[in-house]
Amino acid sequence: MSKFKVGDKVYRLFGRGKVDVVMNNESHNYPIIVGGSTYLQDGRHSDSAIFRTLFHATKENHAALSTLFPEIEFELPPLTNNEIVQNMLKDGKPVMCYLSDDSYDMAVFKGIYGLVAEYDAEEGFDAGGEYWQYVVPMTYSDVISKIGFVQGGANEIPN
Repeated sequence: MSKFKVGDKVYRLFGRGKVDVVMNNESHNYPIIVGGSTYLQDGRHSDSAIFRTLFHATKENHAALSTLFPEIEFELPPLTNNEIVQNMLKDGKPVMCYLSDDSYDMAVFKGIYGLVAEYDAEEGFDAGGEYWQYVVPMTYSDVISKIGFVQGGANEIPN
């Protein structure tokens, strides 16, 4: 059974179908809180609960929960960083991203960045001939702080 951690996006079985975010609860007995209710890390309300009522907000869980509970209109899960970059690449322009083969969090934490030019479903994201599994699009201020200026931008170094 999967564990939930702070920041995870989840569905609550009795939460009217919206996507909620797991928050930290200061209790050792019930370490997470979602939508004002406390939970164990495995998504159950208590040790005596037979089944969990929290589910990660994924496309697969959206489909399963929508089938099991058609009377509840479950909100679509948010796009992943990879999906966001794939959509951005459809415009034909490369995207400056943090890069990692471990996770989205590690991409930002390690600070490795590059210009992602294309996506291949088998290889991953191509940044200068190197392929990466996790990408996080950089904000304009991230790019400026790493590079110092943007060619043709307001911060371009004059000739």
